[in-house]
Amino acid sequence: MPKIPFDSPTFWRQVTCWFIERPVDEAVNRLLGALGRAHRADRAWVIRYSPKLTHFSNSHEWVRPGVRRFVKELQDIPVAMLGPLHREILAGRDVFYDTRSMPPGTAALRAELKRQGSRTVLCIPLRSRRQLVGFAGYDGVRSFVTWTPEDAAALHEAARIISAAIERSRTGRPSDAVTGQDADAPRIFVRQGESSFALPPDQLLYIESAGDYTRLVLSGGRPLLQLKTLTMWENVLPPGHFLRIHRRYLVNRTAIRQRLHLPSGDWQIGLGSGHPPLPVGRSYRHLIRQQFPS
Repeated sequence: MPKIPFDSPTFWRQVTCWFIERPVDEAVNRLLGALGRAHRADRAWVIRYSPKLTHFSNSHEWVRPGVRRFVKELQDIPVAMLGPLHREILAGRDVFYDTRSMPPGTAALRAELKRQGSRTVLCIPLRSRRQLVGFAGYDGVRSFVTWTPEDAAALHEAARIISAAIERSRTGRPSDAVTGQDADAPRIFVRQGESSFALPPDQLLYIESAGDYTRLVLSGGRPLLQLKTLTMWENVLPPGHFLRIHRRYLVNRTAIRQRLHLPSGDWQIGLGSGHPPLPVGRSYRHLIRQQFPS
């Protein structure tokens, strides 16, 4: 199956028909299969949290032929097993794990991924009416798959539709996401090769100036080089999401973890998750001071 572009109206119209014409569970599994095949995944799945976010269960799963299913086994599992993954999802961030180099505190999760034969994993938050209800993702089983920002963006759109459809089936209320009418969530449109796709702002950590180009650094996946200046980005980014900290950097406010003071008198901000700290220009310090008073 050819790779599905995120901005393909034909594909998403077909998805809408699935959710209108078919039972929700069948439509969800069909969508997971379509994206999983297109994005080189061996499993595509949906995890649902308990109401108090203390346990999780696998509600839907698609697998390639020959790949083992785990949907029946992963039911009512304490979130402690997820370790840092749970905290990242709570913070609204995408997570990519390669089992060859996982972060500290993931021993239990690493053991579970080994049991499932998963080599790489991509996870994105799943929200319903702005509330976290779980996460969705892909597993690479037969090889160490690295997914692109375009893949993650398509999965985000699928997650939005899936969570809305499940909510509709549970409450009986109509879902704008399924009918394609929900334009409430902000999107950043970027180009990759000859195509363009929409990127949720939470996936973008910061933008770095590189002359007439800018480098978009994402929470998961490879950086994207765009023919657009920082000033141009400031004019099109969703208001209030990003902060100018330097003549070369625009940073997602939610990505900032700490304010650093160096012996030289210079300032930096820490982003965490293995990303290097970024410099803060003197003329932008008052903005950082407002967000991080101490």
